[in-house]
Amino acid sequence: MDKTPVEILSLWSKGTSTNSSQIEEEYDILAETYDETLRDWQYESPRIAAELMKEFVVSNESKILDAGCGTGLTGTALKKEGYNNIIGVDISGTSLEIARKADAYADLRKLDMQKPLPFQDNEFDAVECIGVLTYIESTFLLDEFCRIVRPGGHVIFSQREDLWHQRGYEVKLREMEESALWKRKFISEPVPYLPKNADYAEKIRVQYFVYEICA
Repeated sequence: MDKTPVEILSLWSKGTSTNSSQIEEEYDILAETYDETLRDWQYESPRIAAELMKEFVVSNESKILDAGCGTGLTGTALKKEGYNNIIGVDISGTSLEIARKADAYADLRKLDMQKPLPFQDNEFDAVECIGVLTYIESTFLLDEFCRIVRPGGHVIFSQREDLWHQRGYEVKLREMEESALWKRKFISEPVPYLPKNADYAEKIRVQYFVYEICA
């Protein structure tokens, strides 16, 4: 692949692949400059997500899965909020090498989240999945989160507004509530995703969701 990191991110604004091999390759390319690039574009999702975690998940000892941890931006934000038992998983090995340097994780694993998650039922107190569902073809991952988070635990995630209806999330979340898998605790208004990037700016917005797992 001969695309630059900026070209990859620009293409993602028009539509993203859900092919695991392509996603892995693209994130391996992005990894070295990812944090700096997103900082320049005022990417606030890790901070917002960590603040939501602090609001809904009180104990700093809670076992948290950072699903799609990338280079560790979300894990670092969680660490700043005082959490100290964070497990990070990601498909990009290069990103994981950088995340390891952040010293925010109790464990890091290479994982394709398009497949069933290799965790036990009720293993986690919470899951945080930020900027990741864009690259997941099926909504089945939400069912997996419900399986691995204990009753009373929380799932916090984000999704781009432009993919909300396209991927069937409105229907999926309603069905999960009606099935008493989880209950809604918070949904944000759509907000700019990458405010200082011309391809995103006001064109692509993101929402944040918090659900509590039912008994």
